[in-house]
Amino acid sequence: MGNNPSSATEDPEGAEGSSIPKSMLTKIQCMGHRLRVEERAELYRALAELREDRRRLSLDLLEEKRIREAGLTSKDMTSRVRDTDKPSWAAYENDPNCSLCGKPARRQEAYPCRVCTRIYHPICLGKCGECRDVDLQAAENALSNTGWSCYICSNLSLLLTELEINQLIDEFDMFDKNKDEHISWDEIMKHTHPALPAGRRREQLPSDERLEMRLSFKMADQDNDDSLDWWEFLNYQAKTLLAKRSKEELVSLLSEKEVIKCKTLFRSMDTDEDGVVTLLEARQAVRDWCQKYEHNMPPEEFSKLLPGLDLHSEIRAQMFVDGEDAHRESVRWPEFLADQSLYIISTRPNVSARHIESVLKDACHAD
Repeated sequence: MGNNPSSATEDPEGAEGSSIPKSMLTKIQCMGHRLRVEERAELYRALAELREDRRRLSLDLLEEKRIREAGLTSKDMTSRVRDTDKPSWAAYENDPNCSLCGKPARRQEAYPCRVCTRIYHPICLGKCGECRDVDLQAAENALSNTGWSCYICSNLSLLLTELEINQLIDEFDMFDKNKDEHISWDEIMKHTHPALPAGRRREQLPSDERLEMRLSFKMADQDNDDSLDWWEFLNYQAKTLLAKRSKEELVSLLSEKEVIKCKTLFRSMDTDEDGVVTLLEARQAVRDWCQKYEHNMPPEEFSKLLPGLDLHSEIRAQMFVDGEDAHRESVRWPEFLADQSLYIISTRPNVSARHIESVLKDACHAD
């Protein structure tokens, strides 16, 4: 009497109401164990990251030590990042499809860019409406040794900042006195000496300075209409602004194709393959290049060039080796790439041989 069978099986602590069920205790224990496992895993990840950071730091220190022992400066480290071991033919590889229509484009029947990997169908390029006439006309050289820059790569203004673009807009408005959206040679001269009449302006400038100004003006005037439109002015002045940047930044702007071609040039001069081009090696390389034209010229004409061949070889060799350091006797690859970077970028715009000839003729008879 009074004995409840179920009460005999109850946990005596359960009646107190302060105890925790075993299922709850098990769950709490599992959660604690899981937290300890996660904390341990997080600790292991943190230790692994520390070890990786230490490994990278050690590699960086070893690389910096190797560069110092090789006689290079810290500024060369950026240039070394742009090194390449790819063969020379890799500079002529392009995308398989047309950059405009996306359909397959065979290199023999299309226009490959010499700067980037883009390639274009002739029909697509003519219909796109974005390619300037100068670039469209130069496209016929795409498969020649000269090569062709697409309308994107030939536009140096794309390398400028918004501030630099605004600066050139102000300069263009300052030169364009009659606001016809073209800058004539007379407007250039008026800006140089605004208080003098036309005849006196020509007399005021030294002959060599006047010749240099005229040559620069004609080089910028790609359509030979004796005036500069906005795009001609912008593309030409961009070179001046880019020249103010550091060599490290200019190297970073080079495409892979441009680096490969520059490395191929360096290798061709580094005859003993020691990673250094001496002045003697550069001079001999220039002579060899010049003498290749002997087979394409009558002997009597080539013989007339021989007296100046040594002088030409010396000047060109000094240009390859010296850079900004006068009378430097040798150059390594990082220095060579840094020295050539501005020149490489400046040659991206398409300029025809016919235009250069007309510029030189005009300069010889300038004023």
